[in-house]
Amino acid sequence: MSLSEVLQQHDFVELWNPEVIVGLFMLAALYVLAIGPFRYKFPGSKSVPFIQIFSFFLSLIFIYFVQGSPVNLLGHRYLFSAHMTQMGFMYFIVPPLFILGVPHWIWQRLFRSDRSRSVLRALTRPLLILPLFAVLLSLYHFPIIFDTIMSSHALHSLCHGILVATAFLTWWPVLSPLEEMNDLPQLYKIGYILAASVLILPVCALIIFSNELLFSTYVDAPQIFSILPKYDDQQLGGVIMKLAQEAAYITTIVVIIVQWVSRDESSRKVDPLEPITDSDLSSKTQLKTSSAPTTPAGEKS
Repeated sequence: MSLSEVLQQHDFVELWNPEVIVGLFMLAALYVLAIGPFRYKFPGSKSVPFIQIFSFFLSLIFIYFVQGSPVNLLGHRYLFSAHMTQMGFMYFIVPPLFILGVPHWIWQRLFRSDRSRSVLRALTRPLLILPLFAVLLSLYHFPIIFDTIMSSHALHSLCHGILVATAFLTWWPVLSPLEEMNDLPQLYKIGYILAASVLILPVCALIIFSNELLFSTYVDAPQIFSILPKYDDQQLGGVIMKLAQEAAYITTIVVIIVQWVSRDESSRKVDPLEPITDSDLSSKTQLKTSSAPTTPAGEKS
């Protein structure tokens, strides 16, 4: 059965998920209003650079690609590789883009109470959230658990939602826009990312190197692509998720190192065990301003 024949068996709602379009449109509208007409309502608000706006809307595009387009249908019923593409985007690519795309003054407003910040800090402790995400992701891909979850739309939505929320919390210790929570030293951030990569490696290796089909959900599904047998599709799924993870992690490490080198240009010696804060960047700017040559009053240029 070809891809076109499979798609013809489903209606517009199943293929394009208009409820996802509506939800993302509302989220985009709120974002535009917050950074535009209603920006003055947020204390400490500033104009948002284009790269940050681009990051936010790119995250929404990726969300629709994996949750609203036919990729969602294919991943749920036909192709394990499509399902793992969804997971790769939703757990490793969308969260950092979304977190970085929202201005820090919006995050400050969302978590303005001491109680909400205390809860967020407790949930994003590296020694808690990192192994928790790895365990949940591994359990999700245990064959019996996976097939049970995939057999129920409601159960799948619930488990997927929990994993997405946990994935966002996993990225918070590295990318937190709240200065008081961005206290993890740069060297520790790199170690945190490397640890995350190692913890998720076993489940990817199990899928890639398994000698048999693991998930009965896709055993009876029609083969859509002649060049992609079911066993190869399973292996491809494991590779896709690992590549998405490594691409996101390597990019993040590069950004951290660039920040590290940029900080090295300041007047004080770099301590790799000390986090970079907004005050560091402010002092750096003030230093450059104060060191600029001035022309005495009355002197002609």
